[in-house]
Amino acid sequence: MNTEATELKIYIENDGRIYESSTRPIYKNLATKKAKGEYVHDLAVKAFLHLATFGAKNYHREHGSMGQSWSQMFDTETRRQVAEAMTAYFETEWRLGNFRDLLPKKYQSKSK
Repeated sequence: MNTEATELKIYIENDGRIYESSTRPIYKNLATKKAKGEYVHDLAVKAFLHLATFGAKNYHREHGSMGQSWSQMFDTETRRQVAEAMTAYFETEWRLGNFRDLLPKKYQSKSK
């Protein structure tokens, strides 16, 4: 993962507003999909790619310059690297038994 991707990933992971508005709902949705047996890796990457784009726009708004757009600051490949890393993190944590608390009650007993 390149430096820009690392910076963006750290920013997304440490911004409380982004976590509450976007990251947590994605985790919840993906955990439910895992519990139902409907999880698709490529769709998870797509969800995290949307999150990476949202994070890139926020990062640029807070730290960027007028002479460079957010998409120049974090190009598509950089955002894709972030999405892949976040997907890998989710999948690893799910295998370790995490994110079960985000499941709706009807799926909590099935996933243990």
